[in-house]
Amino acid sequence: MKTIAFLNHSDFWGGAEANLYEIATGLGAQGYDVWVVEPSGGMLKRRLNTEYVKSYTLEFPSFHASPLGVLQNSFEFIREFKHFCTKVKPDVIISNSARCNIYATFARLFVCNVAQVWMLHEYQISKLHLRTFRSLPRYFIAVSKSVRDYYRLPNTVVIPNAFSIDNQDLCKSADARLPSTGPFTIGWFGRFVRCKGVIVLLEALRKLNGTNITLRLYGAETDKEPEYYQEVRDFVNKNRMDSMVSFCGFTSDVIGAMRNIDLVVASSVSKYGGPESFGRTVVEAMIAGAPVIATNSGGAADVVENEVNGLLVKEADSDALASAILRLYNSPQLRERLSHNARHSLEKYSTQQVISDYIRLLESING
Repeated sequence: MKTIAFLNHSDFWGGAEANLYEIATGLGAQGYDVWVVEPSGGMLKRRLNTEYVKSYTLEFPSFHASPLGVLQNSFEFIREFKHFCTKVKPDVIISNSARCNIYATFARLFVCNVAQVWMLHEYQISKLHLRTFRSLPRYFIAVSKSVRDYYRLPNTVVIPNAFSIDNQDLCKSADARLPSTGPFTIGWFGRFVRCKGVIVLLEALRKLNGTNITLRLYGAETDKEPEYYQEVRDFVNKNRMDSMVSFCGFTSDVIGAMRNIDLVVASSVSKYGGPESFGRTVVEAMIAGAPVIATNSGGAADVVENEVNGLLVKEADSDALASAILRLYNSPQLRERLSHNARHSLEKYSTQQVISDYIRLLESING
C-alpha cells in the first residue's frame, strides 16, 4: 500500500479540515500508511485516530513576515520537510489548501520528486500560480463542479467532501423531527465573514416581521474580518430584532444543533471572494433532516436540486430569500418532501463512496 502525506497548514477547524479528517481516517482504515503534516497548534491531529493516521509537526512559512523572514522561514521549512521525506518516504503528497499548494511547490522544486495532488477547495487560489506550476501535480481534486469549471485545469477530478453518513442516523433524524410547538426556527451556520451573506438573511427576516419566526446564528467572529461580526450585531440592534435573533456562538456538533431547527439557510454571496466552493452546511442540514434554502451559486448549487431536495434562490436577493422562507414556513408538507428527498440524495457524499473515489485516483499514480 502507498504512503500518503497530507499537508495541512491551518491551526483551526473548518470544512477543509473536517473533510481531511474523514479522508485520512478512511484511507488509513483501508491499509494506507497515512500521515498528516501540520503546525504545532493544529487542531486536526488532536482529533485523529492514531490507530489509522500518524501526525508530523512542521512549522509552515508565514507570508506575513519581512522578506528576509519569509526566506528564513522557507529555508527552515524546506530543510525540515526534506527530513520528513527522508524518514517517511511518501509516495504521494496531497496538499489541503491554497497555501499548501505553494508549499508543495517548494517541496517539489527543492526537496524530492514525489507525486503530488493539489486540492482545489476555494476560489481565492492564485490562477497565476496554478497555471505556472500546473505540470507539477499529477492531479487536481476539485470539491465541486463549480470549482472545476472556475479553474479549468487539466487532470482535474471532482471528488466532493466526505461525511460520516449512517442510515440509522438518517432515520433517527427523520423520526426526531416532530411538529414544532414553538416559534419557527431558522438556523445559519458559518464564520462571520461577508461572503456568508448574514446581513442579507437578516434583511429577509426583517421583511417577515409579524410572523412567528426566529433565527439562530451559529458561528464566531474571525480574525479575517473582525468588524463584520459587529456590523451584524449593529444591524440587529438598529432594527430592533433582538427578540427574533439569537447569537449562539460556535458549536462543534453542527448536525446535533440542526436537528432542533425547522429550516437551514445558506445565504452566501459571490462578490466578497467567491461563492461557497462546496457548501458543507447544506449537506449537514440534509443529514440532520432539516429542509434547506441555499443561494444559487457555487458548490451549493451542485448539492441542491431546486424544488427537489431544497430551494435555490438568487444570491444577495433578500426579497427572493424572504419569499422562499415564507413558502416553507407556511407549508409543512413542502418541508417534509424536501427533507425526505434530501435524505435519499446523500450517498455520493458518504465517506465510503468518497474514499472509493480517492483510492481509484491514488492507484492510478504509479510512482
